[in-house]
Amino acid sequence: RDNEHLHIWPWRCTMGHTWGEVVETAREKVRETGAGLMIVDTLNRFAGLQGEDENKPGPVMEALRPLIALAQEENVAVLSVRHANKLGYGRGSTAVE
Repeated sequence: RDNEHLHIWPWRCTMGHTWGEVVETAREKVRETGAGLMIVDTLNRFAGLQGEDENKPGPVMEALRPLIALAQEENVAVLSVRHANKLGYGRGSTAVE
């Protein structure tokens, strides 16, 4: 549920859209609202990284590139949530560390 200062776009609403489309829609929302912070929980889920791809630097960096561009071009902070694995370390590629 949105309010004046908080806008939520659940992952289920992105199903059927490419990662590029999701990022461009987020860009439009950032412009529309003047947002200073965008939170992605989690990058793997929204970008469609599955299986071993979430552990490989190449696919992870490919998913990060449009977010980095969005952050730089729209002057917005992007926080990508990363959940811990069973050992307490961040899941997925170390490319995001």
